[in-house]
Amino acid sequence: MKRVLSTIAVLLIVTVFIAALYAMPKRISLSLTGVEYQLGHDRTEVHPISLVIRGRLHGAWTGQRTFVGTISIQGAHMPNPDNKHLLVIHFRPDGSGPMIYGYFRSGKPVTRAYGTMFASNNFNSFTIEEFSSHGRITGWNSRNGFMISAPAKTRVQALRISNLLMKNVLHGSRLH
Repeated sequence: MKRVLSTIAVLLIVTVFIAALYAMPKRISLSLTGVEYQLGHDRTEVHPISLVIRGRLHGAWTGQRTFVGTISIQGAHMPNPDNKHLLVIHFRPDGSGPMIYGYFRSGKPVTRAYGTMFASNNFNSFTIEEFSSHGRITGWNSRNGFMISAPAKTRVQALRISNLLMKNVLHGSRLH
């Protein structure tokens, strides 16, 4: 009986230790080069960009990941004027996480969506669907939407990253 209780105690301690390690926020401090490009068969132009990501990646028992920090994108066709503000990204089970900035300007609340991020588990590769505005409508589409992918130097590398990270939302389709 003592042996069973000792085994259960050891297993419980190991489980709690592993859970604590998983739930502990991981510091993210990356400087990456990538490309911004527009989807579509007739689109070939790419813009080199640099990204600086600083923050913490939090895990949960449920598997949901949350990033809290800043993401600065330099050289993008569609600049992000909010990149100095704190960003909280709650990644969904499909791997997507909306990049929504919320802050105050002149005492008034401001909320602005930049796009949707898909990141690898260790955050060493990611892709962003950049939202564009057309009048009062803001959004993205897979026919001719703008993307940022890193690390990448070419459109082929960027598309490979995007298709891999977005496979759960593309449902068998591929970006071109």
